[in-house]
Amino acid sequence: MENPWINLKMINNEYIAECDRKYIYNFKNKLKNNFELRLEGFPGPYTGNPQKALVYLLASNPGHAEGEEKIYRKYTELFLKDLIHSNVEWPFLTFCPELRDTPGGIWWTKKLRSIINTTSIETVSNYIFNAEYFPYHSKKYKYINEILPSQKYTFFLVKEAIKKNKIIIIMRSEKIWYKAIPELQNYKNKTVLKSKQGAWITSGNMDINIYNKIIEELKNAVHR
Repeated sequence: MENPWINLKMINNEYIAECDRKYIYNFKNKLKNNFELRLEGFPGPYTGNPQKALVYLLASNPGHAEGEEKIYRKYTELFLKDLIHSNVEWPFLTFCPELRDTPGGIWWTKKLRSIINTTSIETVSNYIFNAEYFPYHSKKYKYINEILPSQKYTFFLVKEAIKKNKIIIIMRSEKIWYKAIPELQNYKNKTVLKSKQGAWITSGNMDINIYNKIIEELKNAVHR
């Protein structure tokens, strides 16, 4: 399936996938205040290497922190490479040294601290993939019962992961992920976080057997 984020360009100080452009303004009219779409930064539909990853993390949408647009301007090339899956050294972008101390880097490091401490930050960056249900940033997420064309590519990546029997962790928005990808609901190699508000990726916040399997697979991957 064609990647809709190839050749992404800023137009009128906004980054919007061309296939989404005629639909996005309807979303903008429905999302106000903390739910307002922040289009001045690069969309974040996913991060990581979808082919190499052994674990997929499914979330709602990328958040927004004030001042992030400065980070996007400074590291434009890194964000563009992330959208086309070509960040080789640090596929899970927020773990690269340049972005580790940014709001996104700090958030993900906290959520994945347990696995990072058990394996390494390099291993997590190489073998874990994050997919967001909705690709555009906002302070808080609000579901709208419409699908943007670019979302279908993210859903395609998750469906491919299911075909390859990769481990899937649903961090947030379980019901709408099932609606978008019905086969996910009865997929055996998945777990749903017990506490979605904190969204901690720990042994106590998910099926312990899946957690142990994640650690085992990540450790084995390093020695292949």
